[in-house]
Amino acid sequence: MARIKINLPEKFIFQTKIQVRVTDLNYGAHVGNDTVLAYAHQCRFEYILSLGFEGEVYGIDGMGIIMADAAVQYLGEMKMNENIQIDLGFADFHPYGMDMICKMTNLDQNKESARVKAGIIFFNYHEGHKILIPETFKEKAGL
Repeated sequence: MARIKINLPEKFIFQTKIQVRVTDLNYGAHVGNDTVLAYAHQCRFEYILSLGFEGEVYGIDGMGIIMADAAVQYLGEMKMNENIQIDLGFADFHPYGMDMICKMTNLDQNKESARVKAGIIFFNYHEGHKILIPETFKEKAGL
């Protein structure tokens, strides 16, 4: 069976930390697959706020982003109360968006635990269609 392999971007532009909560665990007593995507979402949301935007739906000049696809590469466990660092970067730019790549490192184990690739498309939620990357986002993100 072919395994998913997510390549890391040349540089990371944002970082946040999360401590694993009991509600993040699955029956194996480690972070569940759904939570790994939620951690990536939290990092992406914090990054957008750090740029001065109000959020992901209508907060980018009245527009937002939508996730077109996602992939996860699991590399190690994350367990209760462990501290996870999430680094975010971009790859594969196109006129309507890009891939956002998150690298999750378990600081307590000093080991990379997961990588997430999310295909992001800028979206007009009012009219229901994709839009070009807004100029203000490009400017604030340094693209």
